[in-house]
Amino acid sequence: MRSDRYEQKATEEKEKKTSKKKIWIPILVIVILIGGLAGYRMYSVKTFPGNAKIDGISVGGLTVTEASEKVTKEANQIQLKEDSSDAVTVKTKFVFDIEESLHSKLMLSSVDPRNYVGGGADYTMPLKVKSGIKETAKIIRKKIPDRKGSVKTQDAHINYDTMRIVKEVYGDSLDETALTEDVAKYRESSPKESTFTFKSDDYVRKPQVKFDDLQDELKFAKYYLADGLKLKTSAGGTFTVTPKQLSKVILYTKDGPKYSKKGAKAVAKEIGKDYSQDMYTVDTEEGSKTLVNYAIENEVDVEKTAESILSAAKSGKTGTLYLKASKQDLSTRVEVSIASQTVYYVENGKVKLKTSVVTGSDENATPYGIFQLAYKERNATLKGSNGDGSSYASKVSYWMPFNGGIGLHDAPWRSSFGGTIYHSSGSHGCVNMPPSQAKKLFSYIDAGTLVYVYN
Repeated sequence: MRSDRYEQKATEEKEKKTSKKKIWIPILVIVILIGGLAGYRMYSVKTFPGNAKIDGISVGGLTVTEASEKVTKEANQIQLKEDSSDAVTVKTKFVFDIEESLHSKLMLSSVDPRNYVGGGADYTMPLKVKSGIKETAKIIRKKIPDRKGSVKTQDAHINYDTMRIVKEVYGDSLDETALTEDVAKYRESSPKESTFTFKSDDYVRKPQVKFDDLQDELKFAKYYLADGLKLKTSAGGTFTVTPKQLSKVILYTKDGPKYSKKGAKAVAKEIGKDYSQDMYTVDTEEGSKTLVNYAIENEVDVEKTAESILSAAKSGKTGTLYLKASKQDLSTRVEVSIASQTVYYVENGKVKLKTSVVTGSDENATPYGIFQLAYKERNATLKGSNGDGSSYASKVSYWMPFNGGIGLHDAPWRSSFGGTIYHSSGSHGCVNMPPSQAKKLFSYIDAGTLVYVYN
């Protein structure tokens, strides 16, 4: 009997355990399903729920990228209140490192019931400033200028003209960089706050470089920079790179000079802004000629000049100031050689016409230089005065002026050209050409064609 009761009790316990298992299995299945659905929801969601907020900023319906742009834009609106002055609105330029945090908030918000019932959840997220300090400092400087009568703080510096140290100045101007750095920390620690209050006395700029700091650098400057640097020009003259400009090329270090390619380029650009070239060296059919320039728009060749400056700085020798034509095509031109009494027409680098001519007499010499053809005219009458005071009127078929009343034209009254005719029986300054050659040249050239006149 006792055995029967024991077996009955064991059977009842077994049935209870079986019954409990039957109850927990569906519960466990439900939990797994809910967890699975939540996990799927978290990792598949693309936008924030409609009521979600980040530091009070609504991000409902936005992707992480869109939310990042909105949070960044609104977080960059801040009020700066200096002492007792009214607050100033500043649009800062901070870039926040928030993408990863927003991804986490997106997943959390997708399963947060507060976003589906009620007003929605508001998540606090650190606004770690990644960059934008320098850009923001410039904006703050414009928004909060120094007060009237304030003294500008200045670092000690070397005056390269006098080779003396100018002492530092302790002023009361705003240290906008220090202020910006604290504003950035404030945004990180208090993302929901938008007003930063500060005392102006806490942000006074102090000199970073003082008189005693520059003693060794002054000795360096006197040794390496005081004489500047000479550059040869194409006109045969010299151009001086000043000690101040040279300081960008030969940099001071405690271990000796360091030569800067970047500085040499900066100096070459600086020279290019102000350098005016009245003389220009060109290649001609009779060699290289340096002429007064009235036509070629030229500019400093920055790359070649920078290389020369750097090389000269290292060697202590004279460098070269290189120029280049900025617009005109120098491969097409008319050349007038006084010495050989020859006119060349060069097209795309090749001589297309060559002829003997007669230029101005010794008393009325044809002027040297680089000119442009002003215009061309058929059947013109050239008028002027002779040396004895009488007048002349010469009819020509092909008139090509390049320097006021001086130009190239046909001279049918002449039977010969070239040689030394121009010394005793030259023109009034024009270039007399055989009619057939003048006709050809007239057909080749147009207004704007370059004309070189050289000896």
